[in-house]
Amino acid sequence: MKIKAVPIAEQHHPFVLANWLAQYRKNQFPPYPPAQEYFQKHQELAKKHLAGWMAVNSEDEDQYLGFIASEGDVIHFIYVKEVFRKLGIGRMLWEAAGKPKTYTHNIKNTKNLIDRSFVFNPYLF
Repeated sequence: MKIKAVPIAEQHHPFVLANWLAQYRKNQFPPYPPAQEYFQKHQELAKKHLAGWMAVNSEDEDQYLGFIASEGDVIHFIYVKEVFRKLGIGRMLWEAAGKPKTYTHNIKNTKNLIDRSFVFNPYLF
C-alpha cells in the first residue's frame, strides 16, 4: 500500500475528533477527569485546532491511517491506527507538518517521535 499525506479537510473531522478524544483519554496520565465533562469540553477545544495532515491510502483516500493536528511549530495531537504503527507514518505526518518541535498533549504513545529537543507547552492549546 502506498501512503500519502493530505491536508485535513472537513470530511476528516469526525475521524480526527473521535480518535483524538478517545486516544488522549486512554493514554494520558492519571488522574482522569469525569468522562462526560472530558468529552464535551475537550471536543470544544479540539475543534479549534483541526488544521494539519491526514495519512491516507494513495489508492483509496477514504481509508484513513492517521493524522497530525498542528499549527506552525506546534503539534496538538498525532495519531496512527495501531495496525499501521511502526511503519514511519507518524514521522511522515510530522515531516508534512514542517517538523514542529513543540507539543500540547503529552501522551505515552508519542515516545517514538518526541525526543528531548521537543518542548511541551499545553498553554498553546
